Amino acid sequence: MNFLALLLILKIGLSLALLVRPFMMAPTKALNNVMSLYGDNPLIYRLYSIAILSLCVAYGFGLYEALSGRMPWNVIAFGIVSNAGAALALTALNSHPKLRPFEATFATIAAALVLCALAPNYALMSI
Repeated sequence: MNFLALLLILKIGLSLALLVRPFMMAPTKALNNVMSLYGDNPLIYRLYSIAILSLCVAYGFGLYEALSGRMPWNVIAFGIVSNAGAALALTALNSHPKLRPFEATFATIAAALVLCALAPNYALMSI
């Protein structure tokens, strides 16, 4: 096990538990309340859930590479863009207090992925 593998396991687990499951299964009214949105159509939430699920599949391939001792550069790159982009978008476009923990989580994961990219030998070192 190495730092990058642990980071990817954390990212996959948090994404499945806190994003995919709720956005796929929660009632639209509850999601609208959390997201400060309006409407009766859950389609946007379900599509978002599927998009995050597809990212989790890609992170899974990166996890396999990291556990094999290889640096998954493509996963690192899209992970930085995805997580930093989400943190910046939430910070710039939505100041809802309920979403602030997500801002911090996305930013922390993006920063950890940047560190992995800057120090790949340490990212893949056994712990």
